[in-house]
Amino acid sequence: MTVRKRGKSWQYDFRHEGERYRQGGYKTKRDAVHAENERLNNLGRGVDLVNEVIFTEYFRYWMKTTKGHVSERTYKNYQNTADWLTAYFRDKKIRNITRADYQSFLNWYGTEAESRNGWGTVGHSKEASRKLNGHVKSCVKDALFEGIISKDFTYRTQTTHAVDAKPKDLKYLSLEEAKALKSRVLMDKSITALAIFISLVTGARFSDLVQMKYTDINADENELFLPGTKNDTAPRHVRIAEKDMQHIIRCLDDRPRNLNGYVFQLHFGLITNNAVNKAMRKFCSELEIKRVTFHALRHTHASILIYQDISLLYISKRLGHSSPETTLRVYAHVIAEKQQMEEEKTVDVFEAL
Repeated sequence: MTVRKRGKSWQYDFRHEGERYRQGGYKTKRDAVHAENERLNNLGRGVDLVNEVIFTEYFRYWMKTTKGHVSERTYKNYQNTADWLTAYFRDKKIRNITRADYQSFLNWYGTEAESRNGWGTVGHSKEASRKLNGHVKSCVKDALFEGIISKDFTYRTQTTHAVDAKPKDLKYLSLEEAKALKSRVLMDKSITALAIFISLVTGARFSDLVQMKYTDINADENELFLPGTKNDTAPRHVRIAEKDMQHIIRCLDDRPRNLNGYVFQLHFGLITNNAVNKAMRKFCSELEIKRVTFHALRHTHASILIYQDISLLYISKRLGHSSPETTLRVYAHVIAEKQQMEEEKTVDVFEAL
């Protein structure tokens, strides 16, 4: 029997009938020794409680150990992965999962599982499949180290995918479509319509809006402070048209203010991404325009500025990108389309000579 300290915690590591058993994370040596003796007793009775762990329960346990060490967005992605694992594996024990089982799961997720993006599509993109597989691999690696399993069932498995990212023309609205949407939400006093309106005129991310407070609104200067958290340049001040500011103020004046000062606070909590996407689907269907997600409003804002010949440096700052290179990479297809239009205009000029 071997009990030793590893980092700030204790672990046991022993072999029984040709199998290796290892478990760590104990605060004291005494705890590790007690756990080791208990497991040896169980093995002697033909019972291995650790190996009775349900895979999805272990993944959720592993996920919780990462909280505070990963970004909020990454943690939400872990939760999403946990939901997909639960839907497929249900109460299957981690020790019973084989490479074939896991490969079948990857095939199902990539090509058969109905996407939850609200578009009614089946399967997932290459990027979504890659991320999910990465989450599971990290979890399984830790399970191996802890002695929960003896083999890596993710080894040499391959992700599959049925759909690529949404077509580029679906990612943002045209100028005319944006005008129609803006006119429609101007007539709607709901909190979701206000979120759509602000994102359309500022290019704000959902995470920017959900953290916005009344003190972030400067009506005298027609300026909004967007408290972004994605990078060091995400927090930013954005100027808007006076008439747009007046609309925002009118909407907020019609709503009771909450004690915590958040603009998008409802009686049950902050507004959700699901709520604004639901409102987007409703408005797009009503207006008979391309059905896009809430995040597409940010791309719409940027695309309109690019087509209006606003400098890339300013657009980058307005969007809160970490650098102009990020803006160039994200909107390369829009810039290419604009360049093609300029080339055609140039040809027309010389044809007229």
